[in-house]
Amino acid sequence: MTTRKSVLAFGLFALASAGASGDPPILVEGAPPILHEGSLGGAPAIVERSNAPLLYGRVEAMFMWRSAPDKVLLGSEVSSDTGATLRTVTAGDYQSDGVAGARVTLGRYLCNDKAFEVSWLGIERWVGTADLITDSQSAVFTTTPISPFGFVVEEGATAGGIINTASTRLHWLQAGIRKTIKDDECGVVSWFAGPYWMYFRDRSETTRSGSQDSESYSFDGSNQIFGGVAGLDLGKRVGFLILGVRSTGGIGANWNTLKGSYSLGTPRTDIAPVSFLTEDSGSSLMGVWNLGLYMDVQWTQQFKMHFGYDFYVMTGILQGSEQVQPTLAVGTVDAAGVQTVVPGRLSRDVDGTLFLNGLSVGFEFIW
Repeated sequence: MTTRKSVLAFGLFALASAGASGDPPILVEGAPPILHEGSLGGAPAIVERSNAPLLYGRVEAMFMWRSAPDKVLLGSEVSSDTGATLRTVTAGDYQSDGVAGARVTLGRYLCNDKAFEVSWLGIERWVGTADLITDSQSAVFTTTPISPFGFVVEEGATAGGIINTASTRLHWLQAGIRKTIKDDECGVVSWFAGPYWMYFRDRSETTRSGSQDSESYSFDGSNQIFGGVAGLDLGKRVGFLILGVRSTGGIGANWNTLKGSYSLGTPRTDIAPVSFLTEDSGSSLMGVWNLGLYMDVQWTQQFKMHFGYDFYVMTGILQGSEQVQPTLAVGTVDAAGVQTVVPGRLSRDVDGTLFLNGLSVGFEFIW
């Protein structure tokens, strides 16, 4: 009897202990990176299934610079006495400051250490200028590769000359699967693959003014790109820091259009004012490669700060600032001896290469 009571008491004690402690924690497959002992937040190393997060997001502010266009001639200042070229200005002279942008990433955790991820990068507009303002004390001509006719600038004029402006914008959207290969106390390894869409537009506009006539023309290159990208992300844990490098490469079909505009105004009676638009479009292949360095500061299991540097190379891009073509406008003289300009033709050059680089700072969260 005593033995039965002892066994019964031991059994009741064991059941009570199990009920108090609950089931053992279960590691969640496909859960976010686990915090380890070196984390700033001191979070537990195991995530219970009932508290497993489903979503994650990253918001970054970016400050980006773009490479200068090729040194395509935009205009010249020529001596009216000797015909010698005094000064020139090229697209390579464009002075473009860095510009702010944003990158937003959202992800949904799936099974088997996978996640569905969507990312958007937007740089609304870089602006660059390259001017040739006439300040000569003797009469000079200013010409551009497009101008069918030159004109005389008054002596000592400061309002005459050539003003060039370039503007660029970029939007990038990609979606795909991110697979975590490794996530432990040593580091994190993952790969990403999926489709992407990119819109890139680069416009160059030139205005020439003086005492005899004024003209303006522009070249506007737009690119709509659809393709696929794949990349690898390697991160090393150092205490509560994650130091990492990521690389992404892709290829796409580029539907691009080059638009040209020209207008001429003058008080003279021997030159007819004119204004027109023309364009050329087609498709080509485009390639992109990105290398990024980053440092994440893991504050808690749900939050970390992000600091990074990105470098991009894009090939097969149509840049309007490199498309200054003399064939845009053709000068003619009618039967009455009046000079006028008629539309010429355009030919797209999609062999351009663009370099981008910049800094980013932001935060990542899970819930």
